[in-house]
Amino acid sequence: MTITDLFWAHSVSLDFLRSFPLVLIMDCIHKTNRCGLSLLKIIGVTSTNMSFFVAFAYIQFEHVDNYIWVLNTLRSLMNDIALPELIVTDKKFALMNAIDRVFPTSRHFLCWWQISRNILTKCKKMFETRDNSWNFVVLSSIEGEYNEHLATMLKEFCTYPEAIDYVTQTWLNPYKEKFVTVWTNSCMHCGNVTSDRVEKAHAKLKRQLCSGQVDFECSWTKIHNLLELQHTDIKASFEKSLTVVQHQFRPSHFRELRGNISIIALEIVLVESKRAEFTGIDSSACGCVIRHTHGLPCAHKIANYIRQGRPIPIYSIHSHWRTLEIVLELTCKPELEMIVKYFNDCDTTKQLEILKKLGEIANPESTFLIEPDVKPNPRGCPAHKKIDVSIRRDPYAFEIVQSGHDSHSPKGTQMTTLASVQVNKKRHFKQKVFLLPGHPGNGPVSMSSLAEASSSASPTTSMASSNIGGVSSSTALSAR
Repeated sequence: MTITDLFWAHSVSLDFLRSFPLVLIMDCIHKTNRCGLSLLKIIGVTSTNMSFFVAFAYIQFEHVDNYIWVLNTLRSLMNDIALPELIVTDKKFALMNAIDRVFPTSRHFLCWWQISRNILTKCKKMFETRDNSWNFVVLSSIEGEYNEHLATMLKEFCTYPEAIDYVTQTWLNPYKEKFVTVWTNSCMHCGNVTSDRVEKAHAKLKRQLCSGQVDFECSWTKIHNLLELQHTDIKASFEKSLTVVQHQFRPSHFRELRGNISIIALEIVLVESKRAEFTGIDSSACGCVIRHTHGLPCAHKIANYIRQGRPIPIYSIHSHWRTLEIVLELTCKPELEMIVKYFNDCDTTKQLEILKKLGEIANPESTFLIEPDVKPNPRGCPAHKKIDVSIRRDPYAFEIVQSGHDSHSPKGTQMTTLASVQVNKKRHFKQKVFLLPGHPGNGPVSMSSLAEASSSASPTTSMASSNIGGVSSSTALSAR
């Protein structure tokens, strides 16, 4: 059977995904394998603001069906209570439709940087000079400001109707809620409103692969090594946030946060605390943007805590920033339902056996297992004979036979046994020295030197093979 789509993910990456499901960033790259398949990368973000590869998928076509299969496979590996709140992509209609079907409750953003590049490419010849009107429109923080900047842009470029029509009909009217700041700031995105993390991952991945003509096995091995290094760096960042206390976080209002949230979150709170000196407790002057977009206390909240002489409480920090270790929340509810169903279908004897096993699992001290009795010696061992308490193993049969054979074997052909080893420990070993005939200048040569020379002279060959299935226990692999 020929593979058309291939999905795989590292087990540690899936643990990171379950701990940090807030934001996912997706994009496809090409020229990564000799089969010509597109490689879809799914990126996540940790509490220390580090990117991690969630999963990879080789897809034959960038169609809706292919993307739906990939996203359904991804969702089957996630907990239903920990689905992504935000997914960031480029404008790929097939991927956008697949996201709406598989993750209907997740917000979807379009990378505004890619949109700006597309507009510059399309309208470059229509503008005589470069203008920042578009950036003012995209970065508008309130809706009134957006309408004002949009009206200004339409007035300035009224002589370019084709450009205005492209900008409004292709991007603003249908998709402004997906990339304009006034709408993107209404949900928590932790600063991830573009796909720049994927672009950086592109470069790192291409350097690791080195060639666009590798097979699945070779690419899997190289990407696997990249993931191992990435996981190590992320765990090191967790330890740094838990143990390192920087000087700027010494003030008393950071007392409950030090060592309990990531350093990047502390830095954002520090910036907001400096803003609090100017905004005070006035919420209108604060704007509360950080509270909505990052889940962190904003300036006027911090000013209120400082005014009351209280430290910033840990509960005011979103759980995303408080996660500094991988904690797996497992449930046994489906398995218990299967056991109950099987129990009801069994007869009385089998039900009693199941109850005994469940009792042992629930209370290990009340096991029904009994230690075996000590077997008596049927030959009537004399009472004065000592009991053997040694933990040394009994000799194997071939050792006993060889031990008897050694006593009749010529010298130099005897094999070392357990008994002979014990005797040799007590004897002083004298090393024999020989002179090699025909080589008077070589000097004396010992038997141990000859043994080493003979062993080094015999060639040895070792074969190493790599197989995708050989380490599949650490990955989630699915193909069709």
